[in-house]
Amino acid sequence: NECKKIFVPKIGRFSSGNYEKGFTLPEMQLTWNTGSRICTKTYEEKHFNSKEWFWFLGFYLAEGRTEKNGRNYNVYFYQKENSPYCKILDDCIEALGYHATKLHGERGMIRWTISDKQLYECFHTFGDTYTKYIPENVFSFDVSLQEALFDGMFAGDGTKKSGIYSTVSKQLADDVQRLLRNVGIS
Repeated sequence: NECKKIFVPKIGRFSSGNYEKGFTLPEMQLTWNTGSRICTKTYEEKHFNSKEWFWFLGFYLAEGRTEKNGRNYNVYFYQKENSPYCKILDDCIEALGYHATKLHGERGMIRWTISDKQLYECFHTFGDTYTKYIPENVFSFDVSLQEALFDGMFAGDGTKKSGIYSTVSKQLADDVQRLLRNVGIS
C-alpha cells in the first residue's frame, strides 16, 4: 500500500514532501461481488490543506470512531448540540470535500456520519476507543501541524482553560502529554 511507505500507515502523504503544499490521500479501489457480477468503485486521490487535515484528524482521535457494515465504511463523529465546535466541524468537513449526514440524538448529542472507504481506511488505522494513538512520526512534523492536531483533539475531549484532556486510551493519554510538550504547553 502506497500510504504505508510514504507516511503514517494508510493515511497519505504530503504533496512534494512539503506540508505547506498540502496533504494527499492516495487513490484506492473498492471491489465487491454481487453474486452476478463484480463491481468496482474508485476513490480518486484527494488533496487537502495540511492544517485543516490535522485539525480533522485531531477531532477524530478525540470524538470519532469507524465502523464497517457490509460494504459500508463509515466514520462517525460525536459532539454536544450546544458546542461551538459543531459549526467548526461542519465547516471543516465541507472544506475537506466530504459529505456528512447529521443525526440529532438523545441527550443533546449530534452524530456525523461520513461514508467513505478511503477515509475509513485512514482513520481505522488509529485504533478503537481504548487503543487510539497519535502516530510516532507526527511528533517530527512542523509544530504548526502538531498545534492543529492539538486544537482538534481539545475541541473534542479537552478543556484548554484548565488544560484537562480526557481519554480512556492509555497510549493516547501518553501521546497527548508528548504533544503538549512539543507545542510548548507543559
